[in-house]
Amino acid sequence: MSVSTGTKPAMSVSTGTKPAMSVSTGTKPAMSVSTGTKPAMSVSTGTKPAMSVSTGTKPAMSVSTGTKPAMSVSTGTKPAMSVSTGTKPAMSVSTGTKPAMSVSTGTKPAMSVSTGTKPAMSVSTGTKPAMSVSTGTKPAMSVSTVPVCWCTLICCV
Repeated sequence: MSVSTGTKPAMSVSTGTKPAMSVSTGTKPAMSVSTGTKPAMSVSTGTKPAMSVSTGTKPAMSVSTGTKPAMSVSTGTKPAMSVSTGTKPAMSVSTGTKPAMSVSTGTKPAMSVSTGTKPAMSVSTGTKPAMSVSTGTKPAMSVSTVPVCWCTLICCV
């Protein structure tokens, strides 16, 4: 049942290798590659299984740049109700002006012009309402001439 050369029976070759469940190179059985890598659920580069990329980024709800999930942009701006420039929501312009009832120049609402004039009953020149002219003359019932003219008229008559 054995050869005369002194070899082992038949279940092993004369080279001294292990039986049959392992190759002669000394590798592990079959569930692992000969490079010493982990079984199959992980790549040989040492990365995490499958729920994370090999770059070490977070799973999927966040980008690899470290930005917030999705409700905010990566620039750090507020969600959506305000622009990235830091302006107020929508009821006011980004220049800091008042809402809508006044112009951005700081003028009064609408009943007065931006020049500071009085409402509407007087002109912007500062004249009296309407019963007197802007020249400062008396109303209309008296003439601005000197009494000498009266004497001249009487004499002529």
